Amino acid sequence: MKPLPRWIPILRRTLLGIAVAATVLAAAVVEENVRGEADWQRFHKERAASGMPLTLAYFVAPPIPDDQNLFRAPPIAPFFEADDGTGAAWLAYQKRMPIPFYGPKAAGSPQLVAWSSWQIGRPVDLSPVLAAIPGAGSPPQNPREVAQAFLQRLSPLKADLDQLAAAASWRTGSQLPFYPDSPIIRNSFAALRSFSFLLSWRASAEVALGQNEQAFADTLAALRLADGCQHSPIMIYAGFGQALLRLSIQPLWDGWVHGTWSKPQLRAFQSAVAPFHTYLEVGQFVGATAGATAEEFADLWPKNRWMIPTGWKKEAAIALLRKGDANALRALDTKHQPLTVANLEREFVMSDAELQAFPLGWMGEPGTSLPMGRAFLFNFATGQTAWQLADVACALRRFQRDTGKYPTELAALVPNYLPEIPFDYMDGNRLRYHPTPEGSFVLYSIGSDGKDNDGALPTRFERNGPWMAGADGDWSWPTQVTPPAPAHS
Repeated sequence: MKPLPRWIPILRRTLLGIAVAATVLAAAVVEENVRGEADWQRFHKERAASGMPLTLAYFVAPPIPDDQNLFRAPPIAPFFEADDGTGAAWLAYQKRMPIPFYGPKAAGSPQLVAWSSWQIGRPVDLSPVLAAIPGAGSPPQNPREVAQAFLQRLSPLKADLDQLAAAASWRTGSQLPFYPDSPIIRNSFAALRSFSFLLSWRASAEVALGQNEQAFADTLAALRLADGCQHSPIMIYAGFGQALLRLSIQPLWDGWVHGTWSKPQLRAFQSAVAPFHTYLEVGQFVGATAGATAEEFADLWPKNRWMIPTGWKKEAAIALLRKGDANALRALDTKHQPLTVANLEREFVMSDAELQAFPLGWMGEPGTSLPMGRAFLFNFATGQTAWQLADVACALRRFQRDTGKYPTELAALVPNYLPEIPFDYMDGNRLRYHPTPEGSFVLYSIGSDGKDNDGALPTRFERNGPWMAGADGDWSWPTQVTPPAPAHS
């Protein structure tokens, strides 16, 4: 018999070695997958036992009856329907908009109109809005004429805005609809943004024209829309609600600084902002975010990590969620650690050493942020502080109307005007307050830099407001209009 070529035995041994190695590798992968799945199931049980199961639907509040829910009222109800998967209702409606909200010269752009100019003591300037409207020409110079021109341009939507404002006055609930199969409603952000802007801007124009009742109704409706968002378990909706809250406080401040609001109206505003307690219940958002992350954990790693055993991915997801839970709650422990920018950086950005703890460095590059990130918490800190300042300012004005002067300390407001003195979430102390010799007061949080500047307003105004991470100055309630900076020649 002719002997086999020498390469045949070598090939056989090689193939046998490959087969043995593949079998060992497959067995190891199976073992890791079984171990990972067992740990994943234990983690699910652990979270369920702690009252925060890894199921997003668990954190959805019971639905409000449709006839009591502002989001089921015309004209906005069609934009939040489950069967409108393409967002066609809003696309058709926005063609009626007399004011452009999208595009390079959108009226709602931070480059044209500040979302929260009250934070530096400035009324909203509607002149850029008028200038952005095609064919509107140059806006007037007089503020009252600007307000009148704006309301005139808004007249095509007057009936819809009136209807929405009226519904906000008697519908007792405000809850953004939640659909498990489609948690993010198509074009819902565009509808929320547009109606919130229009209501807030219209209210500011009505304040300028002395139209008290109309301004009150529009401001209340804008606050109620923000309230409906902030109760959503979806982090992006809840965070968006905080931005809408800061926006809707603009006309409230406009009327406050001009002495427009009556005592019953001030009390109504306090009742409207009272539900804005999201920051105190952020543990629920941690749980909801973890639930959403767990349900879609396949998207937690880069696509080029397909070779990693599923068990390793689940172990990494467990580690990630544990870190996110602990760090979110630790960053929010304001009585022991201020929520400053440095703390958020330390808690929520993963270092080289932390990344190495995950299999094959699957989490990506150093500097990767956790799902419950610093921007989310910082957004909530600014939103919560905004409503607390508005709440206390309304209480102070009511006290002043009753007694003829402002109190020497905030404790005098409890319990007739406030249930308690709010905390400053930036350091865990109470909000700062003191009356001034001129008969006014200073009310503020120390802000993101963690420094007490005695209520000095920020000097920089970036994008959606001046309360940016690391910005100078305090987060204050301005008690008078700040003159515009002089023009430089």
